[in-house]
Amino acid sequence: MKKNIALFFFLFSTNFAFAQNCDRIYLLVDSTAYYGQAENKAKSMFDFLDEEIIPVFKNCIDKEKRYPSRLFITLIIDKQGNVREIKNLVINLEENCKQKLSESLLKTKWNPAIFQGQKVCSELHIPFNCLRWE
Repeated sequence: MKKNIALFFFLFSTNFAFAQNCDRIYLLVDSTAYYGQAENKAKSMFDFLDEEIIPVFKNCIDKEKRYPSRLFITLIIDKQGNVREIKNLVINLEENCKQKLSESLLKTKWNPAIFQGQKVCSELHIPFNCLRWE
C-alpha cells in the first residue's frame, strides 16, 4: 500500500510539474527561440532545415516525386527548449511522411525564447517557401 501511495504521489507530482512548465505561451518575446548554436536567426533556420527536415524528406519521398515547395510549421517550445506541441504542420505530403516529420520535430532541441530576461514558453512560426531541393 505504501508503495502504491508513493508511486501515485511521484506520478502525480511529475505530471503536475510537467503541466506547469508551460502555464503561459508567449507570442511576442524579446528574443525568439532558435535552433542549434547559431544566434543568427537566418543561419539557425537553415541549420534546422538541413539537419532536421531534409533527412526526413530524403528517407520518405520517392526519388521520382517532386519535393514539396512550401512548408509551414508552428511549434510550441518550452522553457527548456523542448518541442511541446506541433500546432500546425502544413505541407503537401502523404500522411505517413507527415507522421515521420512530426516525430522528428518533437525530438528537436531549441534555445528557448527570452522575455524580460527570462526563458519562456513560446509559439514559433516557421514558414519555408519556394524551397529548392538539390
